Amino acid sequence: MRELLSYERVVVTPSQITNRQLSQLHNANIRVYGYLSVGEWDNSLGQVPANSTVLTQNTDWNASVMDMQDPDWQNHLLSEADRLLSRGFDGLFLDTLDSYRPSE
Repeated sequence: MRELLSYERVVVTPSQITNRQLSQLHNANIRVYGYLSVGEWDNSLGQVPANSTVLTQNTDWNASVMDMQDPDWQNHLLSEADRLLSRGFDGLFLDTLDSYRPSE
């Protein structure tokens, strides 16, 4: 946590920061962005969200590559974004937008 105080903006994994730590960063005038994987589901988190379509696996990152056209996956992402913003994050860092591409 102390290392983050050296920056004006930070990106964090939301599950690895407490609300108290989030408040401490805000009190230090640091903008805090929550990481949100758009194209992949981290398999270490358990089951893929209900009814969401998996296209393939990213074995390098132990992740499921999700079908971003799937309405269930879109609803999951919107719900997660709302949850993070309601929790007090200043914004979102969207990642894995290119996971639909096959590796070369």
